[in-house]
Amino acid sequence: MAEKLKTVLRLMEDIAPSYLAEKWDNVGLQIGNDHKEIQRILVTLEVTDSIIDEAIAKNVDMIICHHPLIFKSLKKIRTKDPIQNMVYRLIKNDIALFCAHTNLDIVQGGTNDVLAETLNIMDTAPLREMGKDNFTLNNDIHSYGLGRVGELTEPKKLATFCQEIKSKLSMKHVRIVGDLEKNIQRIGLCTGSGAEFIYDAYKQGCDCYITGDIKYHDAQYAMSLGIAVIDAGHFETEELVCKPLFENLKKLIGKNHYDMEVLLASNDMNPFQII
Repeated sequence: MAEKLKTVLRLMEDIAPSYLAEKWDNVGLQIGNDHKEIQRILVTLEVTDSIIDEAIAKNVDMIICHHPLIFKSLKKIRTKDPIQNMVYRLIKNDIALFCAHTNLDIVQGGTNDVLAETLNIMDTAPLREMGKDNFTLNNDIHSYGLGRVGELTEPKKLATFCQEIKSKLSMKHVRIVGDLEKNIQRIGLCTGSGAEFIYDAYKQGCDCYITGDIKYHDAQYAMSLGIAVIDAGHFETEELVCKPLFENLKKLIGKNHYDMEVLLASNDMNPFQII
């Protein structure tokens, strides 16, 4: 394997260890020429045709993303299929693809910690701790898990907190379940799609739970439990991690004097529009 490719894989293992990924996940190097040296890296939330266009225009050798492009088994690669066509384009243009998914969600400093820090949620711990049945733990002493639970520095009304979220995540609207006049302080969160953890947040005594992709019956369930829920969007809660990931990788490369360049994608785009 080419030396610079091995270096990137090692650095990403330091940032988001692959052993933290859940067993069902597909992380790591998904596409790549083992003998190609990596010179330019593009960090993005997910791979789209516009991201591939950007990578080609900027002469990128590797894309590092959060959402796996290859998740289900591919039995063929045909350009008429959108996913298969993106795989084809990456191979054709000799662009490697690396994915850090649930390992980046779970690791300290990953997606959930970035969201908690952005929203000034303090003293966080995993919302649901994960054990050896979920991934292969080594002798790491840290407590790992999906989501986070923590505290605001002082109680505030749900309506006030929603306005802060809109401002900090650059959102026009959020969807809310609960009494807007209710004072909240203990907060649970899970970036991306985390409706399955509503009960975990309730069990941990959270006044409010933040995630994305809340469905109608999820909202009804939260109401029955008496816990406020804020749907702050899948894209908005996860896209925040791209800049810290870019900065972390750039810092490690500079610190070790590796001859590589890291770029932050400019074409990441939420597929939803608000009108």
